[in-house]
Amino acid sequence: MTTSRENRRHARQGCPEDMTVKYAYFNRTQYFDARLRNVSDGGVLITSRNELHKGAFVTMHFNAGSSSRHFSALRPGLRCSLAIVQIQWCRCLEDDPTGGYEVGAR
Repeated sequence: MTTSRENRRHARQGCPEDMTVKYAYFNRTQYFDARLRNVSDGGVLITSRNELHKGAFVTMHFNAGSSSRHFSALRPGLRCSLAIVQIQWCRCLEDDPTGGYEVGAR
């Protein structure tokens, strides 16, 4: 029997359903909505309706929604809700009937 094992370096912390981000390619003015899925010392996982290109730099504005207390507890010492991240990978969510992508960024 073969078992799969995840090789994660950092522990992930899940996010409430109403934690969202707005993102734009660096130095662009058109922003898109996405859902923040989890956060770790190694980066973030979001789901988006749009494909993002690996290696691209993106500006992300984090919105805690009604979970603002959870948001500050998520990342102790977090000083702002804006970050410039680099897309590490992007994959199509084939099981999602509305389409969409799962995106890892650091």
